[in-house]
Amino acid sequence: MDDANTTNHKIPLAQYLFTRLSSDLNIRHVHGVPGDYTLTALDFITPESTNLRWVGNATELCAAYAADGYARAKTNTVGIGALVTSFGVGELSSLNAVAAAYAERVPLVHVVGTPPRASQAARQCLHHTLGDGDHGVFARVYESVTVARAVLDDPATAAREVDRVLRACVAEGRPVYLAVPTDMVGVMVEKPAGPLLVPGGGEEEGSEEEVVERVAEAVVTAMRGAERPLVLVDGFTARFGVRDEVNGLVAATGFATLTTPFGKSVVDEGRENFHGVYAGMAGEAEVRTWVEGCDLVLRFGPLDSDINTFGFTTLPDPDVTVTFEKNSVRMGSKVPGRPPGATGGDQTVALKPLLQKILKRLASVQLPATSDPFPAAREPLPKALPDSSSLVDQQSFWIRLSSFLRSGDIVLAETGTAAYGAHSLVLPADTTLINSALWLSIGYALAAAQGAALAQRERMTAVKSAAAGMAESGNAGTAVEESAKVESEDAPQQQQRSSGRTILFTGDGSFQMTCQSLSDIIRNRLSVVVFVLNNDGYTVERLIHGADAAYNDVQPWRYSDAPWFFGTPRDDPAYPVSTWRVGTWGELEGVLGDERVREGRGLHVVEVVMRVDDAPVSLVGFAEYVRRRNAGELGDGE
Repeated sequence: MDDANTTNHKIPLAQYLFTRLSSDLNIRHVHGVPGDYTLTALDFITPESTNLRWVGNATELCAAYAADGYARAKTNTVGIGALVTSFGVGELSSLNAVAAAYAERVPLVHVVGTPPRASQAARQCLHHTLGDGDHGVFARVYESVTVARAVLDDPATAAREVDRVLRACVAEGRPVYLAVPTDMVGVMVEKPAGPLLVPGGGEEEGSEEEVVERVAEAVVTAMRGAERPLVLVDGFTARFGVRDEVNGLVAATGFATLTTPFGKSVVDEGRENFHGVYAGMAGEAEVRTWVEGCDLVLRFGPLDSDINTFGFTTLPDPDVTVTFEKNSVRMGSKVPGRPPGATGGDQTVALKPLLQKILKRLASVQLPATSDPFPAAREPLPKALPDSSSLVDQQSFWIRLSSFLRSGDIVLAETGTAAYGAHSLVLPADTTLINSALWLSIGYALAAAQGAALAQRERMTAVKSAAAGMAESGNAGTAVEESAKVESEDAPQQQQRSSGRTILFTGDGSFQMTCQSLSDIIRNRLSVVVFVLNNDGYTVERLIHGADAAYNDVQPWRYSDAPWFFGTPRDDPAYPVSTWRVGTWGELEGVLGDERVREGRGLHVVEVVMRVDDAPVSLVGFAEYVRRRNAGELGDGE
């Protein structure tokens, strides 16, 4: 990396790129798989060179999923993930996961090492190509699943192109693509002249004070005039960086609040006016009736997929809805306080300053009292657990697991029975739930858990580092606030945690898709509690069609043996590991009461055997809808 031509004003292009990731995007770890087109670039991923660490994954698909989980888990900072793959074979292996990130608005930086410029210009038939001399075909494939791309083949523009693409990643919150030819890695470019300036914090178009004032006044007027208001929070709210403001609004108004499956964990579930996940036709009929009678719905960060809306049955009446997007607000034509004859429409305005203005107004405004439509009291445990000899069942499992969770946990629920079961979890404050509500590629959650656990370790280390620093300076009281600014990282072997675990719920079929990620967890000595729900095959598919069909079976694995196959050290006090296989409530209670599992330090794999036909109630109802839709039995509006 040392070059005689290096001056105080220039650095290698790869160092420029990776330094931008660490210093400007708060990335501390880079996922990926090495290849001959990336090797020299990977030399720059070191704490000494760029303040980055290489994770090293078993597959490119797992690497991209993990980078996604890393980004989603970093809720206290700008959450962005990064991965490096090789040209052709590597980048196409990652494509499924990058498409998932694009669909569900997760910012990723995908760096691809490509052949040298001369070989590309000569259209040489190189390995990892299609053999036709077209070296740009794979970058074109990525056009549909990224918001910005650049091939860094010009020394005069390479640094500017890096900055342009990274700005787009932050501004649009979706994946970007950077191709780096092998002979460009060490090309000298000017050092960054300053920080990477990105839109945010009120710089967005339409965030002028008069626009914010006008829209805030209209929203508060609607609140004051509503007789049956509802707050409906969806998952993109977290992507927009307004989690605190939305929780403030829920608290200030006291309005009944529901979330979508994708939005679960955005709102503090301990509030009396929080009433769980809105499941539409798959939920309680009285809830749907009440929601459909609301005269004002404040809707944040919507994702209107069939899964997230239970067959589009949770979509509120647009005429009485105020929809909040990152940079716009849509007011329905019948929202309370609208002038007679007014039509609905979009207003361009930045969401964060708008919500801050609304909260200021609410501090001095008297809202009308609204009745609580649903009973607030919810028991995290049933009055009596099933008998200890009874088989573990879906309905009771999720209620019982609610009391296992604690503040600071990151919970991942895989597509399938786990995702639907997680709707019933009662989450403590400061708990993050990661799930999928659009792409639904099974296998995602195990790999994402590796990235989430890495982000969790960064967070816990930052808290400890900030606390230590504040204690030394005599300002220990501000340690929590400072921890959000600190992104230091300990060595992989250090496992001390102040609080918060990473807990995964996945299915047996999903586990088989990305089982190599368990090896990645072990390699990096990450702390994860893994619950493998073994219901002997693809339960969702069985509910839709082919209940007894062989194609819905999976090969039985000894899941609790997996850590040992992947080389987990035995009896290492620095990295405790335990494995379990349970089928009864007595056995499960033994696991949940085990101090090692409760602490969550190290790796703990719990295989939970359930009946093949057991599924959460909401999943059973929705699966019937999917069956009818696939069979063409539903009308256009259903």
